[in-house]
Amino acid sequence: MTKTIDSDPGFKKTINNLKGPNEVFAGLLGDVNEFLLIIGGANEFGVENADGTIRIPSRPFIRSTYDIHKDQIAKMLEKQIIPVVMGKTTVKKVLDKVGVFFVGKVKERMGDSPSPFQKNADSTLKKKFPKDQPLIESVGRLRSAVAHTFTKQE
Repeated sequence: MTKTIDSDPGFKKTINNLKGPNEVFAGLLGDVNEFLLIIGGANEFGVENADGTIRIPSRPFIRSTYDIHKDQIAKMLEKQIIPVVMGKTTVKKVLDKVGVFFVGKVKERMGDSPSPFQKNADSTLKKKFPKDQPLIESVGRLRSAVAHTFTKQE
């Protein structure tokens, strides 16, 4: 009589490494102070007055950072496919690395000097003195609020 041996050469570990979050979000997330979400959104997308004039110019600190670094992010992810399948890392660890990288790049772009974004109005500069960076106020709350998180999309 032949005896069958059920062998698992790492298949279960590979499957477990693929479980968990499969998306990473970075930016100003829902748990951030509502005031900072408003300020961040107003700067990212801009705000017009009722007459169509610009009140706050668009300073796309998140979108422009993604556009600049999307190829680098794609390469980071591509390099991690084999290590995930081989069980040397997990999807969550890979997404965390991407999130940390992207958040760092967003914060770096926000503080670039000279700023790549339109300058603040004179009235804003008076309130922010001595800071003149468009996306950085005196204590840097907006920049400090940029973070990342994970979700699982079915």
